[in-house]
Amino acid sequence: MKKIIFTIFLLTILSMSFIFAEDTYDNTEYVVDSQNKLSQSEIDDLNNMILEFKEKYRSDIYIIIRDRLYPGKSSRLTAEAIYDDNDFGHGEDKSGVLLMLSMEDRDYAIVTTGKAITALTDYGLGKIEDEFLPYLKKDKYYEGFAEFIDLNTEFFKEYRRGKPFDVNHKYRSSKSRMKAEIAIVVISLVIGIFIPFTFTFAMKTAKREKFAMEYVKEGSFNLNTKKDRYLYSNVTRTKIQKSNSSGSSGGGSTISSSGHGGSSGKF
Repeated sequence: MKKIIFTIFLLTILSMSFIFAEDTYDNTEYVVDSQNKLSQSEIDDLNNMILEFKEKYRSDIYIIIRDRLYPGKSSRLTAEAIYDDNDFGHGEDKSGVLLMLSMEDRDYAIVTTGKAITALTDYGLGKIEDEFLPYLKKDKYYEGFAEFIDLNTEFFKEYRRGKPFDVNHKYRSSKSRMKAEIAIVVISLVIGIFIPFTFTFAMKTAKREKFAMEYVKEGSFNLNTKKDRYLYSNVTRTKIQKSNSSGSSGGGSTISSSGHGGSSGKF
């Protein structure tokens, strides 16, 4: 009887260890979907986009969809553990970005490492989330992940130019840029067409005269004397504050105790 109880106890411990074991991932597999949210063709497309990104910017992008978080860990800590334990990242600085989704409570976390910490500042991550999370909230996972990769490409491109998007270098989405360009075109058309037309229409009743004085109403203009008199002056001075290069501008990235940047939340 004791042997049976001991055996049941061991089996229970083993089963619990399987349930709560931290998963292992292949660091050459960039898109992992254990929840069947993507088709194989969609996974292949995303992998090709990531490989193109990697070749250009020498940094990795990982996308992982899993069922739950690690026991006792937040979404951010789970994502950091996955990144570190599976040797993710490119080069000596392990540069890369991990986007992890946990479907149990619809948690997400983004982890940045190496040069990705500088390329994707706290400000930048907020802008990226504004663009791709709406797709995930509608369960459009392929569209959301494709947008996430495209945004990383935009941000790394600006980082390579030495001007990463941050509080002092604002990011404007392609949609907002397109709206601004359309507005400029429309306003230009209004100014270029309707205003000249209005002036032309208003002048149709005018009669052309031979001499300039014929445009002046008789008796309405009498110039007797002309004087220039200086009355007073008013000078306003405003002190220009000098910028302090050693001060904090509120930008940059917040780095966790494990050496990662990133963000997390719900979708």
